[in-house]
Amino acid sequence: RACAFCRVRKLRCDKQVPKCSSCQRLGRECLYTLQRSLQSRPRAKPTHVQSLEDRLRMFHLL
Repeated sequence: RACAFCRVRKLRCDKQVPKCSSCQRLGRECLYTLQRSLQSRPRAKPTHVQSLEDRLRMFHLL
């Protein structure tokens, strides 16, 4: 995963440690964050999912 600076600026990060070439060239601090696990993702509330399913059924009836 790209460093924080490259991710925000949407630059291609070469992932060099301790500093990628973009941060090195610009004299920036280069920070890499740990990738969030799949379990830490917020889940849709069951009522929201049910609402979407109901709306989908309505479209199929049209």
